[in-house]
Amino acid sequence: MSSNDQNYQKFFDYIFARIETDLREVGYGDMSVNKKMKVIVTKFYSILVDFKNFKNISDKDKKAILQKYFTDIKKIDDFSIYISNYLSID
Repeated sequence: MSSNDQNYQKFFDYIFARIETDLREVGYGDMSVNKKMKVIVTKFYSILVDFKNFKNISDKDKKAILQKYFTDIKKIDDFSIYISNYLSID
């Protein structure tokens, strides 16, 4: 595993550990935290899969993906261009 991959893994682990800690601080019990974390992790991976090839898909498909996760965005065309440009940054 490269150094860059290790840094991404540490960042991923930190984010989800933080979410779990925050859920516990809000007052959720062990069973509730586990259920909520399962939903959160599943949603996170779903987002990753949808955005994996975002810059290579049609504009229609891009809009559908964005509307799936960002239901309140009014100017979806502008947002799609913004996200495409953001994801193109290396």
